[in-house]
Amino acid sequence: MHFPGHLPIQGNARWEIFYPQQSVTIANGWHAWQKPPGCSWIYMHMQASGGGGGKGAGGAATVASGGGGSGGITRFEIPAFMLPDTIWLRPGKGGAGATTSANGTAGTTSYISTQPNTTTANLILTQAGGGGGNGAGSQTAGAAGAIAAATGGAFMGIGTWTSVAGQAGAAGSATANAAAGVVTWGGAGIPTSGGGGGGNGTAAGGAVTGSGLMPTRNGGSGTTGGAGDYGFGFNKRIDWNAKSGFPVLMTSGGAGGGGRSRSCAAGRTAVSAARPGCRAGRLRAGPCATGRRGRDRLRRRA
Repeated sequence: MHFPGHLPIQGNARWEIFYPQQSVTIANGWHAWQKPPGCSWIYMHMQASGGGGGKGAGGAATVASGGGGSGGITRFEIPAFMLPDTIWLRPGKGGAGATTSANGTAGTTSYISTQPNTTTANLILTQAGGGGGNGAGSQTAGAAGAIAAATGGAFMGIGTWTSVAGQAGAAGSATANAAAGVVTWGGAGIPTSGGGGGGNGTAAGGAVTGSGLMPTRNGGSGTTGGAGDYGFGFNKRIDWNAKSGFPVLMTSGGAGGGGRSRSCAAGRTAVSAARPGCRAGRLRAGPCATGRRGRDRLRRRA
């Protein structure tokens, strides 16, 4: 799709941005790009998808889940005559966050190819997505999307090629009520970030600390299980405004959710056990649990 906002529209430059379809099946979701007449150079910027955050175990768990890692970025510039007139692109789908006690899903690998497939002989570029954050009793964060291998495609060696790894997510609370891990936006040398870690008990979720033009994404409140701020970027839920001057390629992971603390009603068991006339073990019997037999016996003795 052609997107003119904040991308070069003067002179001979033409930019297009492609987004993933909601499918993890590699055979689906390919976009065709046609080389414009008179094109002399092609520049490609591939920002891979991030992984989803994990969801921790409730109840007795004393750790919280980790945030997802961001995908890496690969750049490529090549004389146009060295590539076919039609190029195929498959942006990877971002990993889903866990909704039950489980790990988050890893981001799907992105591809640019001379054919709508991932055969190595056809690949121009490839970039791995970020790993999903751990859940279900583990606070480990999702891994950064790895640097692409120079041998990952037959065309990668004939242009100017650079690949930078993504940023790992932040770990969740390691013990009960402990602080969740935070990430700093841009810390991996690319304009994106991993996700913040989850909080346990009274601990707030881990933030994505902003820097420069990027605002901070705050973690959710502890005790009540507050939701963290969603990721910042050009997607379904965005803060970016086409008239704000904010660069379209700056994105971030989401902040971690806060912990939740629950307790039983104070003193109920102790009050029942302390009622007069109930001998050891009698709380299982209905009448004794209310103390009626005990009171009857006291009255007879009186």
